[in-house]
Amino acid sequence: MVAELGSSPVPDWVGLPTGAELAAVLEVVDPGGLGDSGVVDVVLAAERQIAHLRALQLRAMAELTGRENYASCRGCG
Repeated sequence: MVAELGSSPVPDWVGLPTGAELAAVLEVVDPGGLGDSGVVDVVLAAERQIAHLRALQLRAMAELTGRENYASCRGCG
């Protein structure tokens, strides 16, 4: 599951776009079996996935704020 680039192995999933495929890889990757750069790759891929999911969450929240049945919730604390 790695491709060699010079002397540093680069996981082939590093370039995957965010979404289901990247999530599936991150679920099974073992950082303990990776070198330092591989662990950094996991951290960066996880951060991209988190940002992707956060954007989805914010889009859904924005959608709710525009719906009439949630209009009375505006300004509620």
